[in-house]
Amino acid sequence: MPDYPHVIFDLRHRSLEVILSDASVAGTRQLDDAHLVDVDADEQPVSIEILTLDDLRIEEMGDQFGFSDQVPAIHAEIEKVVSPTGTAVSYGKPIVIPGKVSIDPPESESESQSETPTWVIH
Repeated sequence: MPDYPHVIFDLRHRSLEVILSDASVAGTRQLDDAHLVDVDADEQPVSIEILTLDDLRIEEMGDQFGFSDQVPAIHAEIEKVVSPTGTAVSYGKPIVIPGKVSIDPPESESESQSETPTWVIH
């Protein structure tokens, strides 16, 4: 059973989700277009989704949707997955591998069609 709150960053879409409980979602409420709260059948918050990392508004959401007691724990969980540089991580400190990395040009036409570059570590 996961601990709550549980924070999930989506770096591709620059958003985050905070899971507050394992209850089933019955509906979604909005603070605005970028700040959503999923609620259960009793209107209790199940999770929050923030679609902009520039303006989290967690305190305001907590006050309006009844989870203000969980706001400090939510902030603490966010701090655990965001490095001091502001980059989201979920695997601990980065591992530095000495050397030089280059992207080699494709050797054939089929390789040039690939979306995945060839990485070579020297």
